[in-house]
Amino acid sequence: MVWITVNETAELLEITDSAILKSIAKYQHKKVTAVGRGGKKILISLDSLPNTAQSKYYVAHPEIELPALDLTDFEGKYTKNQKEEANYKAHVIRCFWRSGESANKFLAKYNVEQEQKITLRQLYEWQRKFKESGQNTESLIDSRGGYNKGTCSIPAEAWDQFCYLYMTEQQRTIKLCYDLTKKEYPTIPSIGVFERKVKKIPKLALKRRREGPEALNNCLPYMERDKSMVYSNDIWDSDHHTMNLMGKTKNGKVRRLYLTAWADIRSTKILSWVIRVEDPNTTVIKKTLRLAMEEYGVPKEVYTDNGKDYKAKEFSQEYPDSIISILGINKIYATPYHGQAKPIERFWRTTGERFCKLFYSYIGDKTENRPEHMKKTNKELEKDPNIPTIEYITEVFKGYVKEYNSLPHGGDGMDGKSPDQIYYENLKDVKRIENKDALKLLCGKIIERIVRNNGIKIFDTFFFNYDGLLARYFSKKVKVCYDPDDLETIFVFDMDFRFIC
Repeated sequence: MVWITVNETAELLEITDSAILKSIAKYQHKKVTAVGRGGKKILISLDSLPNTAQSKYYVAHPEIELPALDLTDFEGKYTKNQKEEANYKAHVIRCFWRSGESANKFLAKYNVEQEQKITLRQLYEWQRKFKESGQNTESLIDSRGGYNKGTCSIPAEAWDQFCYLYMTEQQRTIKLCYDLTKKEYPTIPSIGVFERKVKKIPKLALKRRREGPEALNNCLPYMERDKSMVYSNDIWDSDHHTMNLMGKTKNGKVRRLYLTAWADIRSTKILSWVIRVEDPNTTVIKKTLRLAMEEYGVPKEVYTDNGKDYKAKEFSQEYPDSIISILGINKIYATPYHGQAKPIERFWRTTGERFCKLFYSYIGDKTENRPEHMKKTNKELEKDPNIPTIEYITEVFKGYVKEYNSLPHGGDGMDGKSPDQIYYENLKDVKRIENKDALKLLCGKIIERIVRNNGIKIFDTFFFNYDGLLARYFSKKVKVCYDPDDLETIFVFDMDFRFIC
């Protein structure tokens, strides 16, 4: 227990020392030996002060360990788990206040050290409830589902015994664990009560205890995300996809198609996409990101796999010239080699079933599933007039994406609504880049070149500056930015990224 002086108490409550002494009976206090004033002084228990005053004191004294909150309150009204969860939330809020840092900086440090990750939205929501209730811990209890949520007639010791038997990799049945528990605790309620309580055990806990740590690791990124705690534009997801579809290029060549897309995590809305025959790379990632940002603004975070295209320096937080760094976008990587960890995988599956299979040039997901008329070499397929052009496929795909975004979905957090509905219902602050040319430049290709004869050569084309601004950089390295879709103009910077011409 922390004891403070009358003067410290007065400062915390923003009243005078005499006012404290007049109402001293309101607080838990004691007299201790001291020099002067009759050899006595009054100390007041910090715990007897209002919650706001206690928090103010702990923020000002970081050397004092935060005490655990009392879990005996609300006895019989809430379960132990509900109370412990509320205690945890209050502890996080107090640590945040005590840190004196911004929410982003605090979470960046806190989440590194903790198993349970906290989102910015969660922290702000907990803080709001805690403040509005006068820092009452009960305000942080999750009581959704009614007053009796989580209450149970199973004795604690019987439940512990049941879990000891059930939460193992032997994967014993509920019936077996119930029968063995009943031998030791004959008065326990029916097996139905246990079955209902088992359903409330977190899926991650069941996965870890009954299937092992590897099974947990494989499903964690997919199961862990609570979309109800995410706003639109908080997190975007991207990936490449090899389509089970062939298309004809402008020069008559038949090639397999690749799709690169960005989706909003909260709504599953497809924000942008590009279909092409070239192998996927960082350039097409940045192009699709630019298309999405032109239409919908800048995301707070992006969620990608560990492929080299997504880990390239042009798309890395560690590279100061990357678009991620310049726009202040945080980056999250999915679990390696685990497709389920990428939510956009669901869109790929739907596309394979509801789009690719509609075309004559569908080639199946396996060689044995390829239609007979497509079991030819690309050279032979070039003579087939039924193979659609890439331009036609792209035009049809536009309508498909529009339909996908407008139809009701049945996934987690969708409530039978369409991605468009969910996206705009949960869209809060939108950060936009008004200068589209600047955005094109940010998302363009960045390369280094040596200045020759007041110009720069790229792809067998010599770019010349008529004002002679490159002359003083002759034989020096410079950074060159350009839009791969528009090679009429390039932008030249010095090696410190200061604009030249």
